[in-house]
Order: sequence, then C-alpha cells, then structure tokens
Amino acid sequence: MIVIKQPASPTRGAWPLSPTAEAPGQARRLVRGALADCGWPFTTVVDRAVLVISELVTNAVLHGRAPITLELDILAMKVCGRVLDASLREPDRVKVSDDGESGRGLMIVDRESDQWWIEMMPDGSGKAVCWEIRHPPSNVPSISYLLQGVPGQGFGPSVPVIEAASESTTGVFTGWRP
Repeated sequence: MIVIKQPASPTRGAWPLSPTAEAPGQARRLVRGALADCGWPFTTVVDRAVLVISELVTNAVLHGRAPITLELDILAMKVCGRVLDASLREPDRVKVSDDGESGRGLMIVDRESDQWWIEMMPDGSGKAVCWEIRHPPSNVPSISYLLQGVPGQGFGPSVPVIEAASESTTGVFTGWRP
C-alpha cells in the first residue's frame, strides 16, 4: 500500500520581518523550513513558493513601509501566503528593458504563482500581497483526472484508485481497477 502523505490539518505561520536587505533571505529560510517541517513532498511547489516570497518581501522592503509580516498557510494540495506592510501604495508593474537590473519581481510572481492579488487592510493600516500555489498547478489536469484516466484514454488495462484524497484528508492508494 502506498500512502500519499498530507498534513492532517492546515498549518499556519506568521513571522515579523525587519525592513532590511536580510529580510528576503530570512523569508526564504522560513518558508522552506515550514514546508519541510510539515513534510510537504512537492519540491517544485517549494521552489516556486520560495521564489515568490523572495520577490514579494524584496518589494515590501524596497517600496513598502514597516512593519512587514510574512504569513503562510500550508494545506494538503496548496500553499498560500501573504506579505503585509504598512504602505497603502499598490505594487506597480513597470515596463522593463532587456538590460534593466530591476522591475521583474511582479512578472516572476505572476509566472510562478497560480494566482495572486492585493488586499487593502480594512482599517487602513496597509496592504497584503497574497499568492497561492497549487499542486498540481492550475494549468495541469487534476490528480483525480490523471489517476483515474479518461474513458478510452486510460493507462492501459488498469488505472490506480485513490480514495479519500482531498485538502483535509490523506489519500490512500487502494489498488488498481480495470
């Protein structure tokens, strides 16, 4: 029997970051460590999350205002995060020349996350830049589609069956079906 390990319940973390050049590195270590601690098995998602968080924290340090906070939610099939700062100014997408040294952060966030958005704090204390990365990515068929196959386009004479796989439960490989 093969068990697909999933967190038993959502895992949350929140960390204050100093508005210094060291904050992006600290954020990368925190995200990588949090995902490793809960046994997140999808290394491509870890790498994408670390890259997204690095870009957003860098933007908060360069263009936002203290305090800066990193929040992370780890679910069974997705990782979500927010970078909060006290600035009310929304991030700008700028036109970047081929030899420009900066301005690509939001392009990277857009490419690496499945979705991202900005939330203004209701009390006017700042904003949060939020992101989500799913596994499998949103542009890839769902795991149930891949594992159960498509009529007439299955995986040969039998396909694997996964029972009880959802964001809050553990999926267990229970055998093959014809």
